[in-house]
Amino acid sequence: MRGYIRKRAKDSYSITLYVGRDPKTRKIRQKHATVRGTRKEAESELTRLMREIDTGTDLEPGRVTVSEYF
Repeated sequence: MRGYIRKRAKDSYSITLYVGRDPKTRKIRQKHATVRGTRKEAESELTRLMREIDTGTDLEPGRVTVSEYF
């Protein structure tokens, strides 16, 4: 399982998604998100985040160095 949903409070859920390992440090990378609403909305957000990871559109612009860009 690559991600899970945890209930935080009334109508609030926390999503944790396994992204992979950092190539340099080999540490586990995770993505966290909070969804306010129903569990079904949290499940659809988890699905959307997993799709971003699979297609490679989850780039964090502040994390790319100039040498990696070129």
